[in-house]
Amino acid sequence: MNLSLYLLTVLIWGTTWIALKWQLGDVAIPVSIVYRFGFAALVLFVILLLSGRLQKVNRRGQLLCLAQGLCLFCVNFMCFYTASQWIPSGLIAVVFSTSTLWNALNARLFFRQKVARNVLAGGGLGLIGLACMFWPELSGHTASHETLIGLGLALLGTLCFSAGNMLSSLQQKAGLRPLTTNAWGMLYGATMLAVYC
Repeated sequence: MNLSLYLLTVLIWGTTWIALKWQLGDVAIPVSIVYRFGFAALVLFVILLLSGRLQKVNRRGQLLCLAQGLCLFCVNFMCFYTASQWIPSGLIAVVFSTSTLWNALNARLFFRQKVARNVLAGGGLGLIGLACMFWPELSGHTASHETLIGLGLALLGTLCFSAGNMLSSLQQKAGLRPLTTNAWGMLYGATMLAVYC
């Protein structure tokens, strides 16, 4: 069972980065993201309404959904889509894999949750592996300006993703389920980008 869940996760997350690269093209990046999350929000709201699972969200919850939408469905995707113009989507996926470590560190910082030693050890090894992947290009003055921008944007997108996860955690502690907060977050994220466009 664990193996099948692992393989399913690898399949879904792995192909997401390929789809991200394919989505780039004639349509501007912000518009592309608006289409993606505007449609996803619409579908999710319809499903939640028809199933009676859409929760009421108070003013504080809506503000957190707005911040969550900014982090998870706006800024981080702008960073990833833009980064993929300069570095391969596979490298962006590797940078994104550090999100587990950032989530643990942010949970410690904001919620005082203890970070297990094996998480720190695994995260440290992952960062060393990431540094080894990029080291040949970064160490010898051969790193192009675009590569550095792409790497920086991928890291910023990952940090925004982690911040969005912390906001989602706050919402769950208040009794709101992720499906409801993600529906609102996607709507807010798509709306903010639509206004930007």
